Amino acid sequence: MNREIKFRAWHRKEKVMLKPDDNYGTTRDLDCVVYYMQGQPVELMQYTGLKDKNGKEIYEGDIVKSHHFLPSEIVFTEGIFLAEDTPLLYDTLSVYPDNKWEVIGNIYENPELIGDNK
Repeated sequence: MNREIKFRAWHRKEKVMLKPDDNYGTTRDLDCVVYYMQGQPVELMQYTGLKDKNGKEIYEGDIVKSHHFLPSEIVFTEGIFLAEDTPLLYDTLSVYPDNKWEVIGNIYENPELIGDNK
């Protein structure tokens, strides 16, 4: 399966999410990578290639929930995207596509959604 390569970025200083068509001049999917390469204070987040049950794109740093698992951060580790706090050690997003994942926020704008462990 080919996956669309897209990024967004959290600007640490300005406390805003940068993505195409934002109010900060980001126009292309790879602009966030350019900001990073320029040394701007951004945290890059890559698109997983998957959408949640509402059709919203799922990125690293998103917080997702489902009827099977507590809210979890999406991380990229050892070549796969996974919901970090699930009890599974493999790609829970694509192994359980019928799990009805829902993006409920992200770790930068909504850290309270996953508690004090971050």
